[in-house]
Amino acid sequence: WELAGRIDLAELATTRCFAHRELVTTDVNTPGSLAGLVECALHHHLPKPQGLRCGQWERRPLSREQVIYATLDAFAGLAVFHALQGCALRRDVVSNERSQHR
Repeated sequence: WELAGRIDLAELATTRCFAHRELVTTDVNTPGSLAGLVECALHHHLPKPQGLRCGQWERRPLSREQVIYATLDAFAGLAVFHALQGCALRRDVVSNERSQHR
């Protein structure tokens, strides 16, 4: 198969406004991390066990735990994308706030 395109969820998130970004408590709270985006946009915790995250992904067949981990990541990415699509564009919110203060 061939990759036809991609969307950077962290980049998409910077264009959207969603509440309580400062309340993210995940251990994987690096800017734009999938776990952080899941917590902000979906209000759920995405488990990222160190042993799986940094495991032997080149080894085949993948373990059951690796398949579950990869499936959760793929599903979470899609869910975050849909949640962000429903959020207001940051530029629209900022321009509305500016016009209200005039």
